[in-house]
Amino acid sequence: MSPILVWGIVLAVAVVFEIATVALVSIWFAFGSLLALIAACLKASLSVQIIIFVLGSLLTLVLTRPLASKMLHGQITKTNVDRLIGKKGVVTKSLTAYEMGEVKLLNGTWRALSKTKDEITEGSQVKVLAIEGNHLIVEEI
Repeated sequence: MSPILVWGIVLAVAVVFEIATVALVSIWFAFGSLLALIAACLKASLSVQIIIFVLGSLLTLVLTRPLASKMLHGQITKTNVDRLIGKKGVVTKSLTAYEMGEVKLLNGTWRALSKTKDEITEGSQVKVLAIEGNHLIVEEI
């Protein structure tokens, strides 16, 4: 099989795979195979083509991975509700790790779950450990 055909197939497969996936997973190999295809068209030896493929793929990976990672993972935007973490409140409706209860905290009432399996009864003091979705994760203090 001709090296030009092989690199063309590798390029096509990498591009199709990249288009079919949401994350950047094969774009580096597509670039490396494009460089190797060009080298094959210029009659470079097979070993040179392979070296160009590997180095082209690695170079593209090293140069673009931080940017791609930043774009794909986005930035976490903190909201005002993050200020609740570490605050203390009072349980107004008993709760467990499996049953939602309520906690009065900063002039508001919040839905909450216990960090542990133990029940936290009404009137107990709790500390907010985390926020998951629309409820607090608390522990008794």
